[in-house]
Amino acid sequence: MKTFIKSLAILAIVFVLRTLCSCGNSCLDFTKFFDFHSVEMFNLDNTGTYPVLINQDVFVSRAVAFEVVVKNKSIIYDNWGWNNFFSFSSSYATEECSNSYFRANDSIVKINIKTLYDINSKILANSDVTDNFVCTKRNFMNPENLYIPINEIYSHINRKLYVDVAVEQFDIFLKDEILNDTAQFIIYVQLKNKVVLTDTTHLLSIKHLQ
Repeated sequence: MKTFIKSLAILAIVFVLRTLCSCGNSCLDFTKFFDFHSVEMFNLDNTGTYPVLINQDVFVSRAVAFEVVVKNKSIIYDNWGWNNFFSFSSSYATEECSNSYFRANDSIVKINIKTLYDINSKILANSDVTDNFVCTKRNFMNPENLYIPINEIYSHINRKLYVDVAVEQFDIFLKDEILNDTAQFIIYVQLKNKVVLTDTTHLLSIKHLQ
């Protein structure tokens, strides 16, 4: 009797393990490949402890910052955050898997930023200001070096697997104070397939605090 009970227990454990493994593999089997179609820059208020998204085009001269979003055209932003509108061919992927999985067909290989207005007497309009920005990912913990140069961000993005939304996000912060009353920037994001995505910020008003 004891041997029979042990056998049943072993069979039950094997069944559970096979079910879990099968579910995990099946979910990954429905991974959807996607392309990056656009880049967008969103204004960040960096005057507080943490950067916060804002809708207004007014910045404090020493706190100019943006959220950069590289995304697929099927991604939109609503009150719940970034949501994807990919459709899966199998109902199993949506009913049995708690997450959706995505893989990018290309990676981000180069990021450049240009200013359209003078920042100060040394950084003039139409200058490349990539090195004047630092960046970080808000879900990337790096206590020894919270802000890193843009040319070091590539190892922290380009994920092999994106969960739930096909979006790459990071924040950029201008190191220099803007002495002009207006500002505007263009970002260029080059993909491995040589495609270059661009976005231009709105015309920004700069507040100079005493």
